[in-house]
Amino acid sequence: MRTFTLNRPAELCTKPARRGWIGTLANMFAVKRQRRNLARLDDHLLNDIGLSRHEAHTEAAKPAWDVPSHWHK
Repeated sequence: MRTFTLNRPAELCTKPARRGWIGTLANMFAVKRQRRNLARLDDHLLNDIGLSRHEAHTEAAKPAWDVPSHWHK
């Protein structure tokens, strides 16, 4: 099994830190949207980023609040 590291979603890195429950909710929507887009990538693009179809669907199936702890900074 391959191990890969997820970085913070690009939207979360480029925008100022969001505070409070509204920011948390906005971040969860961003994560869900990015995971949905990951699941839609074709095999050629998944190969470019080093993921299999199974790995992409596994990541996409995670709930929006299930993110790595380093994203919470």
